[in-house]
Amino acid sequence: FVACLLHSDNATAKPWYRPNDTEENNRKARKAYESLMTVTLRKPTSENYKNFSEEVKRRAAKMYPNFTYGEQEVNSFVGAFHDAVILYALALNETIEAGGNVSDGLNITRRMWNRTFEGITGNVSIDENGDRNADYSLLDLNPETGTFEVVAEYFGNTKQYTPTEGKKIHWAGGRDGPPPDEPICGFDGSKCPPKKPFPEYGIVIIVLGSILLVVLIVTFFVYRHFKLEAELAEMNWRVRWEDILFGAPTMNYKKQENRQNQNGHDVLENEEIKLDWMFRYSIMQDIVRGMAYLHSTEIKSHGHLKSSNCVVDSRFVVKITDFGLHYFREKEEELEENLYAKHRSQLWTAPELLRMSNPPAGGTQKADVYSFAIICQEIVYRSGVFHLRNIDLSPNEILDKLKTGVKPYFRPTLEEFDCPNDELAVTIRVCWSEDPAERPDFQQLRTSIKKLNKDGDKGDILDNLLSRMEQYANNLEALVEERTSDYLQEKKKAEELLYNMLPKFVASQLIRGETVSAEWYDGVTIYFSDICGFTAMSAESSPMQVVDLLNDLYTCFDSILESFDVYKVETIGDAYMVVSGLPVRNGNLHAREIARMSLALLHAVFKFKIRHRPGDQLKLRIGMHSGPVCAGVVGLKMPRYCLFGDTVNTSSRMESNGLPLRIHVSPATKEILETFGTFQLEMRGAVEMKGKGAITTYWLLGEKDSPYNIRQQGCNEPGLIESPSKTLSASPSGH
Repeated sequence: FVACLLHSDNATAKPWYRPNDTEENNRKARKAYESLMTVTLRKPTSENYKNFSEEVKRRAAKMYPNFTYGEQEVNSFVGAFHDAVILYALALNETIEAGGNVSDGLNITRRMWNRTFEGITGNVSIDENGDRNADYSLLDLNPETGTFEVVAEYFGNTKQYTPTEGKKIHWAGGRDGPPPDEPICGFDGSKCPPKKPFPEYGIVIIVLGSILLVVLIVTFFVYRHFKLEAELAEMNWRVRWEDILFGAPTMNYKKQENRQNQNGHDVLENEEIKLDWMFRYSIMQDIVRGMAYLHSTEIKSHGHLKSSNCVVDSRFVVKITDFGLHYFREKEEELEENLYAKHRSQLWTAPELLRMSNPPAGGTQKADVYSFAIICQEIVYRSGVFHLRNIDLSPNEILDKLKTGVKPYFRPTLEEFDCPNDELAVTIRVCWSEDPAERPDFQQLRTSIKKLNKDGDKGDILDNLLSRMEQYANNLEALVEERTSDYLQEKKKAEELLYNMLPKFVASQLIRGETVSAEWYDGVTIYFSDICGFTAMSAESSPMQVVDLLNDLYTCFDSILESFDVYKVETIGDAYMVVSGLPVRNGNLHAREIARMSLALLHAVFKFKIRHRPGDQLKLRIGMHSGPVCAGVVGLKMPRYCLFGDTVNTSSRMESNGLPLRIHVSPATKEILETFGTFQLEMRGAVEMKGKGAITTYWLLGEKDSPYNIRQQGCNEPGLIESPSKTLSASPSGH
């Protein structure tokens, strides 16, 4: 079905949805709308049209207060009316310039025909009949999002249908294209004659044919299995010519698939990859097979064999690279400037080639056997090329010793007890013999290594490959498990740090990427404290001494806070802010918790010693007030959980108008404390506060049956408090 709409807006994106209807009806409606496509006027997308739409909305709101667009889009006809005025103006100007009369409607109208201009809605084209070549959009329901989206556009000026990039038409019924104009069987089914019953002999033929086909398929796969197994046994080490990729900038070549393979040198030196001896023997055996084939071809020898030229492919088979094309390698060596790297790359080279002033570029077959022995020693120890136990020599010094050729001949470390059997050590020593004639060829080595790898060479090649893949997968699983454990530990540390900076429920919302909404609390008690004389003390102390002082003090305070139902909001310099009653509400207990905490903190201050000024008494000034606040997270980077409201300001005023080593209590907090009947309060009298006027405030002296009593601490000495005032007992009848 196709629906034609003159205008589309946000409401047409989900025409099937009714918020007041049931979910079942909406689902059925959406199913029906999947068969509908909508053709509507193309909505301009230019920046000018967006600005024009905003201006229309603004003027509509100003001129017609009772009307508002809201979330609706401006009708496309508004832009068309605007372009119509522009078209008339253009035709009128041309008529006047041609000496025509402004009242000559026929002449003005003809000048509007057969012309194109750029309007607010885009390219405006008028044909020879005075009709506009309109642009249309084709909308289709996206089954994933449930909204109608533009899938194609038709441009009337160019008569061109253009599909929208990244969109496609979703044909109903699971079709890949439009339905046929007429059903296969016709609209009345007359084109499909009734089916005749299938004959029995046809069923027999089909059954027998199916059985024969299954037998042939099984036979084919069995044959293919054995053939593939034989080919893998002989060809798994071979590099195909089409896999070679030449690189002009470095004048060497690489096997194209090497970009996804692992360097054999890196695999051997990676301690995280566990290699048992079956795997190590398989590496040796793959190298021997490749070199045996290489020596039987026209290439004759490798000349540059080393562990970094042996790569492990996706089947965990070692393949040999970087052979042939010796001319390119000579040019590369001429350009090489790093002598250390050059000397290190020669550690696999046979001594007889090192002694030559002009060695053959392609090396020799016996020299390749020597290089293979050095690789085997790497495989045994996995400690890098030419490993020397308890000897530290540079590559250049090693090469000098190899060139001398003095008995005993200099070779890397190789002990029988480091090998799984003595035969392997004997084979390696024979391969790096000083006399090239004593070295075996790779055909002989193929037999020797195969005997050593009896356990790994059992079964077919597929079993060996699966065994290698299983071992490698186990290594990866262990590595992933270790990395996952490290990640979870670090994640836990990060979360604990975040929970210390923000309330737990707020931190959890931020971790999940959710927006933290501000919350209103009807009753909380806020604590403020400040160190009297801190500025003067800071001026007389070094910055490190000030940091140590605050760290010692606030560490002491933080440990005390853990015993009370309070939340530490922040510290700014010597100011310390604590609240009770949020983020978890606790009824009227917030005033009691802050009062007890204040007494405990003041008790700790009397015992606190300043490290660099042990004879000075730290003078803490405390103020508290109860009331409603709004709490929420502020900022995206380094978010902070902040409190807002007049209660915060009043609490700060209580602290700033207090006295050293005293707890200043507001009337609101005093009323709540009286309900508990345990706190001792003393009326201070009227105190003039900025922005608040005169307020009658109180001193908190202590609590019954509590060790924290301010009078016991000697706070009422002259100079610490004001003139005598009335003492109150914080009980319900204490007024």
